[in-house]
Amino acid sequence: MRQMDLLAEYDHIYEKADNLFKEYNPCQFVDDLCVNNRYNNYSELQINGCCGTRSKPCEHFGSKGCAVKALGCKLHICFYVSQTKAFNKLTAELAKLERRAVRLLPGFKIDTRMTRSDYLILLKGTTKRT
Repeated sequence: MRQMDLLAEYDHIYEKADNLFKEYNPCQFVDDLCVNNRYNNYSELQINGCCGTRSKPCEHFGSKGCAVKALGCKLHICFYVSQTKAFNKLTAELAKLERRAVRLLPGFKIDTRMTRSDYLILLKGTTKRT
């Protein structure tokens, strides 16, 4: 596949995952704390769900959420959500998208810090532009 086709596939998978998060709202944020952190009383340790701790927030996370497209992040759900029966369909759909990404996107790994820009740099080193 050409770089542009691979990036289009990256964007397609990202958008599908983003729509699933919007539809299911698994994190259920309240005051910057996700349901897992509230339920398990992690308020002193983590803010913004899986996106970092109070002392080391994700570099890409801003006041309006994630400021970059990071497919690995979008495909990630925490153990708490993955074990919640109400989100069985979400978990299954994200697993399908993850398998598709790994199968179709050369070099892609579920790395929650790899942004779309990082993936493009990886592609430039492994494919020719056409």
